[in-house]
Amino acid sequence: MFPNPNCYKLRNLSRQFQKTVADMMKDELKSISERLKPYVKEVSLDSHPSANGILDTVISAKVHGLKVPSDIDNKLLEDLERVVVNEWFYGSMISSEVRRLGMGRLMGVIRDRMVHRAEGTENEENGKLKLALYSGHDTTVAPLLIIMDTFDKR
Repeated sequence: MFPNPNCYKLRNLSRQFQKTVADMMKDELKSISERLKPYVKEVSLDSHPSANGILDTVISAKVHGLKVPSDIDNKLLEDLERVVVNEWFYGSMISSEVRRLGMGRLMGVIRDRMVHRAEGTENEENGKLKLALYSGHDTTVAPLLIIMDTFDKR
């Protein structure tokens, strides 16, 4: 389940937090840009390729056994990861409103299932199940972990 892309308030909050993260990570992005200068002109949240795109590409290459230049070390990847995690999840980490607007539907479904189970009111209509599985991407799982106070910022 993805957040409602038509929610005006959530879109505005996301844009505000995107600007906040860009300002917050300005020095880190400048350092990353310097270290990646042999490969890309600039690294920012909206550059091409973006910090997220670079991180995904390098991690994917490494896990598939492809050679990565030696100057792209673990420290650089950790710095990129910190920037990308903040880019994607900073709003959810600090704003209950972003969490509520972004995860409200999924949390509502989970809550309803738990309440019906606890009250013994499960039936065919509201889903009498032994197990409920939900599919999600990191953009769903991380905010859910944030709501449950178990997110490790990775």
